[in-house]
Amino acid sequence: MPAPLPCVAKSSAFSVAAQRLSAAAWMFLALLPACESKGGQMMDPGPDLAGPERVDLGRDMADPKPLLATYAGCGSDLFADGTKPQDFGSQAAFEAAFRPAWAKPQVKDGALVFGPHPLTADWWENYSPAESIDKPGDVLLCARVRLTTQANDPVGDNSFELTLRKPEMGMYETSGMVLLIEGNASFVALRTRTGQDTWVTYDRVPLRMQSGSETRFELLSYGQGSRFVAEVKNTSTGEIARLRAESPLPAGGSVTVLGWRSRNGIYVDTLVMGQPSPAARDRLNVALTPAS
Repeated sequence: MPAPLPCVAKSSAFSVAAQRLSAAAWMFLALLPACESKGGQMMDPGPDLAGPERVDLGRDMADPKPLLATYAGCGSDLFADGTKPQDFGSQAAFEAAFRPAWAKPQVKDGALVFGPHPLTADWWENYSPAESIDKPGDVLLCARVRLTTQANDPVGDNSFELTLRKPEMGMYETSGMVLLIEGNASFVALRTRTGQDTWVTYDRVPLRMQSGSETRFELLSYGQGSRFVAEVKNTSTGEIARLRAESPLPAGGSVTVLGWRSRNGIYVDTLVMGQPSPAARDRLNVALTPAS
C-alpha cells in the first residue's frame, strides 16, 4: 500500500485522473513523504526507545496510582473549573473547532466516528484525521473511545491516534506526542513520527483486547516541558496501561485525532482538553518525574 502524500499538498484537491494512477505511478508516490502515521506501518519503524535498550524513564509508577483509577469517564473533577468537552452535537459544531481531512470523521449520534473504512488499497479512503484549530500546547487530554479489534486483519489496522502538541510546522498530523492504540496488536504506545517511514517510539506496552468485540477505552495524555505521561484503560477488564516519554518538542501546537483502517468504525464519545484540576495536577506532576 502506498504512503500518503505530504501534508503540504493537502490543500489542493486530487483530480479524478490522479486517483486512478497506474501501479507504476503508485510505486513512485510511495517514495514521497507522508502525512498519516500508518502508511508505512510494516516498514522499518526507526529508532525504538521501547525496546530492551530504551532509556529508563522510570517504569515504576505505583505512586501515585493511575489517574484513570480515580477519575473515571473524563469527568469534570479531572479538569479545571469551566472546562467543557468538545461539542459533538453536530458536524458543524465539530468543524468549528477541528479541521478534518480525507475520509473525514463524521459526527453521528453524539459521537465522532472514524470509518467504517472500505479497507481498499487506496490510503485516502481509509485515513481519517482532524486537527484542532486552536493550538493549546501543554494541556490534559482525556477521551472515551470505542474500538473493535480484528486479530485476523493486518496488525496495523484498527488503530487510533490522539496527538498532543503537534509542532506549528510539523509535516505529519502525528509529528507531536502521539498516544497510539494498536487495536489488532493489543498494544498501546507513545511515539512521534519523524519521516516517511520512521518513528521514535518512546514507550510501548501490551493491553489486552478481545478480538471481534467492541472495547471501550478511556485515554489520558499530558505534557509539561519535555516530559509526557499517558494512560489507557480497558473499561471491560479494568486494566490500565501507563506510559512515559521525554522529547524536546517545541512549546505550543495543536491536538489531532486520527483513525486508520477500521473495519467496524472507531467512535470517540468524549474528548476533553484543558488544564487539569489542582488535585489532578499534583498527581500528574508526580507521574511526570521518573523514579530515582
